[in-house]
Amino acid sequence: MKCARGMAILALLSSAGCFPSHPAVPEEEALERYDETEPLFAAGRYAEAAEGYEYVIQRRPRWKDAYLKLARCREATGRPEEAAAVFERLLEGDRFDEDALRALGRLYAGLGSTDRAIERYRRLRELHPGDRALDGEIARLEAMRKS
Repeated sequence: MKCARGMAILALLSSAGCFPSHPAVPEEEALERYDETEPLFAAGRYAEAAEGYEYVIQRRPRWKDAYLKLARCREATGRPEEAAAVFERLLEGDRFDEDALRALGRLYAGLGSTDRAIERYRRLRELHPGDRALDGEIARLEAMRKS
């Protein structure tokens, strides 16, 4: 009987707000911030959205979509070098992430970093050995490098 009364008292005190609430864990904060950032991204407010995605990545470093959108924000604001750095961070968690490898190949080629572009495309080709488009892009970049 005493146990039931004790539980009832605890429930009453808890519902009255007598116990401190627990602070949100970083992953919960990341989810909330991501939800707040999505409308900024959709509206094309890339500089503001980039701040939100950076916050998310720091608290949930394996959330791929946040990396992809942060990189898109960096590109959209005219900072392809920073976009490449974001994709490189994504590759630290998954060395063979296809989206990151493909984007880095394109970005590095556009930045004139032919050797880096070729290396990313070759890593991608390991995943898709029969992809003629990749073979063609690697050949094109190797020809540019020789010029």
